[in-house]
Amino acid sequence: MRKFGFAASAAVLAVAAPNAAHADDHTSSRDAAFAQAMADAFAAEPLTAEQEMRVPAAVAVVDQVFPEGTYRRMMDESLKPMMGSLFGSSSALPMAMIAEMLGIPSSDVEAMGDTTVGEVMAIVDPAFEERSSLTTNLTIELMDGIVDQVEPPMRAGLARAYAVRFTDQQLAELSAFFATETGAYYAGESYIIFTDPQVMGAMQEMVPAMMEMVPELTRKMEERMAALPPVRSYADLEEAERDKLAELLGMTREELEARESNFFRSSYPSGPGSYDHEGDEGDYTEEAVEADSDE
Repeated sequence: MRKFGFAASAAVLAVAAPNAAHADDHTSSRDAAFAQAMADAFAAEPLTAEQEMRVPAAVAVVDQVFPEGTYRRMMDESLKPMMGSLFGSSSALPMAMIAEMLGIPSSDVEAMGDTTVGEVMAIVDPAFEERSSLTTNLTIELMDGIVDQVEPPMRAGLARAYAVRFTDQQLAELSAFFATETGAYYAGESYIIFTDPQVMGAMQEMVPAMMEMVPELTRKMEERMAALPPVRSYADLEEAERDKLAELLGMTREELEARESNFFRSSYPSGPGSYDHEGDEGDYTEEAVEADSDE
């Protein structure tokens, strides 16, 4: 019998999703908590007194290798065209590749043959191309709105990193080289070059190899998680645990119990995102999933 496994974080979000008014009341605190968690995760060691003294020289180097407007240039010259191409090519992706990434059994994947995403979406969502275009344009608009905001802290972080990694003499030698005609040109292109079509094209050549790794990665993940206890069902929880879970998710017990099928419907036989293939007949219907959850 098939057992569907979903990522735990997605399940939590599906259960805990509050109504809009409730979300508005807590958005600021959640955003602040998330920002603090990210800051803590990437917290850097304070600079030493010696490193602090090198910061001005490091800033001069950063002004050469990452001058103001570099992010904007990267966006306009490379990232925008790349994103348009990426979203535009999604229709040509084989459905079998997507299915394999989702952990669907190989027998079902093979039955899809050469069917593409575009062929399926032409039936499921006739507005798929327009929807993809809107998504691309909106993503670019949002990135345009933040690119000028993120560059100053990025440049400041680069300066501190240069102050940590290079000596006074090395910073001086870098500045001297960047003052030459060739050095100045190299400095101005040193970051931009990573978004060059030649580089991006070479990176795309890695995609098939990475895709081939997905089944093996899934198998190894299942093996390593096999010794872990199964995810508990709602029925497995003590009353106090149900109360605590409802409190943590910001809802009443009644609301939690009304949504518990969304949260506890999935199980993890061998790890998140995996399937139990024993007796698997390839039934993906909602009725089959619901029946699974009642066992």
